[in-house]
Amino acid sequence: MIRLDNWRVRMEVRDRELGYESDHLHRRLEIAADLDAGWAVKLDMALGKVKNVVDLERTGDVLWVELTRDILASDGLYR
Repeated sequence: MIRLDNWRVRMEVRDRELGYESDHLHRRLEIAADLDAGWAVKLDMALGKVKNVVDLERTGDVLWVELTRDILASDGLYR
């Protein structure tokens, strides 16, 4: 799992692959965070010159988003 501790992102190498476009609604990105519940969190993503901002949902201390083809890379792996 990806962790956000004191505004620093930490992750294992195995967690660096988010998915493929064909994974539409088959994967969920989860980030364990030590943030106050009052924060609204967005994830800035980029693939080359294409940028995307994703709103993250919150369940307890976990921020998450269901990965869709609109979020994932159209040409294969998104890291």
